[in-house]
Amino acid sequence: MRIAVVGAGAVGCYSGALLARAGYDVTLVTRPAQSALIQARGILLEEGGKKHTIRLKAVSDSQCLPVADLVLVSVKAGDNAAAAPLVLSLLGKDTVILSMQNGVDTAAQLSELTGREVLPSALYIAVDRVEPGHVVHRGGHHIMLGSGKGSRLAAAALNRAAPLKAEISQDIPSVLWEKLTVNCVYNALSAITLMPYAAFGETDGAGAVIQMVLEECRVVAQACGVTLPADMTQRLHQIIQHMPTQKSSAAQDVMKGRATEIEFINGYIVRKAGEYGIAVPVNFTLLVIIRMIEKRLAQEKLV
Repeated sequence: MRIAVVGAGAVGCYSGALLARAGYDVTLVTRPAQSALIQARGILLEEGGKKHTIRLKAVSDSQCLPVADLVLVSVKAGDNAAAAPLVLSLLGKDTVILSMQNGVDTAAQLSELTGREVLPSALYIAVDRVEPGHVVHRGGHHIMLGSGKGSRLAAAALNRAAPLKAEISQDIPSVLWEKLTVNCVYNALSAITLMPYAAFGETDGAGAVIQMVLEECRVVAQACGVTLPADMTQRLHQIIQHMPTQKSSAAQDVMKGRATEIEFINGYIVRKAGEYGIAVPVNFTLLVIIRMIEKRLAQEKLV
C-alpha cells in the first residue's frame, strides 16, 4: 500500500514514521528544507525512553509521486486551501483521504476543496516536534475515525502501525465535539501559560475555569444537535492524568513563534455561539488573549 502524508508536523512525522516502520510505502509531503532533511536523515522518534531512526521518503512536490492508496492530511486546519492541490495530485479513483486535524468541520472544508469524501478523525495522541524530523511521543495512541468509504482500509493500516490504535465511530460528530471541548480547555490554557497540563490543572481555581469552558461548550454543542457525555468533567481530568507533562500544540506554536489553530477551536465555539445567540464569555476571553499573543509574536518577527 502506498501512503502519502501531507504535512510533516508532530502528527504527520509520528504517524508517517510508525506506518513506515510497519512496512508501508510512506512518503511525507512537506516544505523543501524539511523534506530534504528527512530524506537524508529519516525521522528521529523518541518513545518510551528509547530513540529510533526511521527511514522514509520525503518530497516537497507531490506531482512527482504516483497515486496513493491512502492520503493522511496533517497540516494545520488553516492551511487546507494551500494543501488541497497537493492532495489532489495524489488521488486516484479509489484513494482514501483521512484528515488527522483539529476542528469539527476541518474534514468537511477539505472535502469541499477537493471534491472528494474526506474521513474525519479525532486523535488522542500527545506528541511534540522538537525540531524538523525529530518527534517525542508523550502519551496516548488512540484514533477515532468517521465511518465512510475507505474507513476500514484506513483503520487497518493505522492498527498495523503499532502502537497506534484506530477505531471506527458510528457517531463521529459527537466524537469531534468531545475532542473540540478537550482542545478548548487544554490548547488555550496551555498556550497562555506555557505550562504542561498537570501544572496548570493543579493550580488553585483552574478546575473552576475548566468547568466554565466545558459548560459553555456543552450548551453550544447542544444547540448544534450534539450532547456531550455526562462524565465530560471526569474525561477532562483524565487528560491530566494520562498526559501530565504534555504542552498543547498551541503552546508549542507560541513557543516557536507560530500562529495557533485557536480560530478553529475556541474561535469555532465563539462563532457557533454567535449564530445561536449564546453567551460564551470564558471561551471568548481565551480566544482574545491568544489573539493578542499571536499579534505580539507577529510584531516581534518584524523587528
